[in-house]
Amino acid sequence: MTELSTLFNKEYYLGRYPDVADANVDPFQHYLEFGRFEGRWPVALRSESLSHSIWFSEGARKELWSLKEQEAEDILAQADEEVARWELARFYAANNDWKQVVELLGPLENPDGLELLKALVPHQGPFQALLQALTRTSQLERAKQFVAADHWPAFDALSQNDHYLAQAMVSEPPDRLERVNQIYKRAGLAELTRTSATPFFDSLISSGVLCMPKPWQKRPKVSVIVPCFNCEETLTNAVNSLMAQSWRRLQIILVNDASTDNTADVMAKLARQDKRITLVHLEQNEGAYGARNAGLDVSKGDLITTHDADDWSHPDKIASQVYDLLKHPSVMANRSAWVRADNDFNFSRWRPEACWVYPNVSSLMYRRQVFKCLGYWDTVTADGDTEFYYRLLAEYGANAVRDVLSAVPLAFGRVAEQSLTQSAATHISSMLGGARRQYQEEAGSWHSNATSLYLSRYPKKRPFLAPLSLCRGTSEAVLDNQKMRLQESTLFDADYYLQRYPDLRAANVDPALHYLRFGAGEGRDPSDRFTSSGYRFAHRLPESDNPLIHHLTHLETTNEGESPLELMTGEACYDSRPLLMIVAHSTSGASFGAEKSLLDVLSMLRESFRLWVVLPSAMNPGYVEAVKERSDIQSFLPLRWWQSGRQNDQGIMHLLERWMSYVSLVYVNTLTQHEPLLAAQYCNVPSVVHVRELPEHDDALCDTLQAGAEQVREHLLNHADYLIANSISVANWIREPDRTSVVPNVIVPELYRNAVQTISKRPLRVGMLSSNLAKKGVKDFYQLAEALYNSSQFEWHLFGPVTDALEEAKKEHPKASVTLHGYVDEPVKALKQLDVVVNLSHFQESFGRSVLEALAAGKVVVAYDWGAISDLLADGSGVLVPYRDVAQISSKLQQLANSKELCRSMQKKALERARCYDAQVVGPVLVEQLSALCR
Repeated sequence: MTELSTLFNKEYYLGRYPDVADANVDPFQHYLEFGRFEGRWPVALRSESLSHSIWFSEGARKELWSLKEQEAEDILAQADEEVARWELARFYAANNDWKQVVELLGPLENPDGLELLKALVPHQGPFQALLQALTRTSQLERAKQFVAADHWPAFDALSQNDHYLAQAMVSEPPDRLERVNQIYKRAGLAELTRTSATPFFDSLISSGVLCMPKPWQKRPKVSVIVPCFNCEETLTNAVNSLMAQSWRRLQIILVNDASTDNTADVMAKLARQDKRITLVHLEQNEGAYGARNAGLDVSKGDLITTHDADDWSHPDKIASQVYDLLKHPSVMANRSAWVRADNDFNFSRWRPEACWVYPNVSSLMYRRQVFKCLGYWDTVTADGDTEFYYRLLAEYGANAVRDVLSAVPLAFGRVAEQSLTQSAATHISSMLGGARRQYQEEAGSWHSNATSLYLSRYPKKRPFLAPLSLCRGTSEAVLDNQKMRLQESTLFDADYYLQRYPDLRAANVDPALHYLRFGAGEGRDPSDRFTSSGYRFAHRLPESDNPLIHHLTHLETTNEGESPLELMTGEACYDSRPLLMIVAHSTSGASFGAEKSLLDVLSMLRESFRLWVVLPSAMNPGYVEAVKERSDIQSFLPLRWWQSGRQNDQGIMHLLERWMSYVSLVYVNTLTQHEPLLAAQYCNVPSVVHVRELPEHDDALCDTLQAGAEQVREHLLNHADYLIANSISVANWIREPDRTSVVPNVIVPELYRNAVQTISKRPLRVGMLSSNLAKKGVKDFYQLAEALYNSSQFEWHLFGPVTDALEEAKKEHPKASVTLHGYVDEPVKALKQLDVVVNLSHFQESFGRSVLEALAAGKVVVAYDWGAISDLLADGSGVLVPYRDVAQISSKLQQLANSKELCRSMQKKALERARCYDAQVVGPVLVEQLSALCR
């Protein structure tokens, strides 16, 4: 052990293992005699410190490879190199990359190979891993020579039995059981034989040698619970092994967990063979532990244990455990050992460990009083038996459970790829840092702190938080668990949720429960670090899935920490064009003026810039798809509108600041955004706001922003470097000519060509395209229709959603004969049905997109003479009337109805006016403006 004495670091050993320091023993002697066999390390090794992170980090794997490939004479570096081989081999073995394992551990075939590894890891694990790799890569002769090597470590009963299993793996099928039976001969148990059945696993038979007690001796009944789900192919073999047990006083409980194959028929057939079998059928699938709990409810035994439907038990297994409990009356439970095997009787563990034979927690046999005290298994998808085991120890003490014949495999666990131990969320590797480890930590806290450890079969609330990927049970319990998970998550902020959605604050709801039950489906965001609809869109989630729960479940499988979510779609394009970050203000519901204008902007800028669009949501997936078609990258952030006095959303700020290091210019689509402008200021990135609002004439907007028009203006001027007004009216409101240019909204006249029609002698079709809010003048439209209801010269058409204002207008003007068409996603579809378009807004519009669309479709437009509409309809391209003068509009409409020539003249002027707003005319102006601003 000269190398170990050279390698040993006394200070490190005593510091890492304070129990050794407390024992006041020679640390090196302790390490030689005990420590290295207990998995302790004599010195700090980088390879050992990476042994956990290798399962979750590619970077850790690369670092281990670099350690493995170093060629150094220093003993510490050599130790790191050899231990790195072992840790890498464990990873690749678990992932079935057996060629890598052979490369890494091949030197073990040489008696002098990897001497430091054999000293530091003094067990069969590396040898077993290499043997598996040789057999899996079809190198059977090489495997046989390796197993027969004199330097194969076999220094105690457990390692000797493992060696017998290794010999069995390289033996021909007729000789395979002979090697395994060496284990049972040494233990004084029945030897195994086999039938001609295939596969090998299903051919095992035997009769036990342990005798039942005499009639006057205690003979407790044992209830064996077998959960059964879609196990028609393996159940008979498993139950045969139970029926052949030397302990005859059994109740074998088969629980059909709502199987969809022929499991129920197999169960019925087995029950006809043995009256000790009890059948239970569940109508709904409850999982393995739920099925066990159903079995508990019908159990009658003095002792209780379980058995999986695809495993096989040695005929003396139950008897061995019963005798041990009879011999130790103060012990509450015991367990036996097992080994995992595939159908051909090749042995393994999910990751190479010290041995193949190890304690089987599912074999736990406990007294009925434990059931009365602790209740049922936790209905999770995995690891519930481990939790129950530690719950029992927490209740009754460390000596309450014994291990029976710990070196002897009294059961064979069938290895199957579809097993829960192989699935991503519940893979055994999650014990190192994923869902299983989280579950056991939470369970341990409950065990330590609870006054009662009793668990009912169907609890409405969980006693402790379970990882989302593992949680099952009643809908109430699952919801309660999700609520607990949200409340501990940094991605859910109850205060933010209630502040952002005042209707919830007024309703006095529980924010976490509301988000789980309703909010996520409504597209509400749980914090400034997560956007529900954006996540749903990016991951193509069905409506039934909760986006945040889906994400938190994903984090359990990746072992990643919570951070502001960087949701992106699209692909970055790297060329010489400047990168513009374009911030949208809304993507929810129907697309109105500002949303459509953003699409126009993207189309105009696409050739000259790389476009990175930041979207506040994805509530309108069709609109988001249109954005994707016109941009390179799309990101989703829970951007909310600026409001006077509200706190900044720091999660959004941090992400934007990081992103903006790549950006040449930040373009914000409307004045409602705040955090993007702050981030741009902080990062010294120039910013421009395309102002499309007139707050001084929009009380509803000011109410939303909780600020007066002048306060809105000051905020805008304090945070934006440059301003683009979409009309002269907006520029006049801004009153900063040195920083402001006018770039109007645009139109593509060709898109409206099909809507251009010559007005015929039929009734004049008058309509309005509107959001149908009160401020849009929906009541004025009904008043107008009612005033002319006797005239056969007009038809009345209203396009837009049903609103309260619309319903009120219908009630106030019952004589108005208006045809309602609902919302139309493409205005041209509506415009084709009209001759005259009216605009009756009660506020001064900043531009009037619907008016421009009507002009492009060659429609006669009649509107109130104020705001930007007056500019659009200049030079006689439309009809302007005094504000709220419905009688004047009525008169103008009658003039139009009586003069088709007048209508055709105005149609011509409308088309000429629309061409001034062609994207091909406006686009170059916008490109020039933005190019000058890029850093």
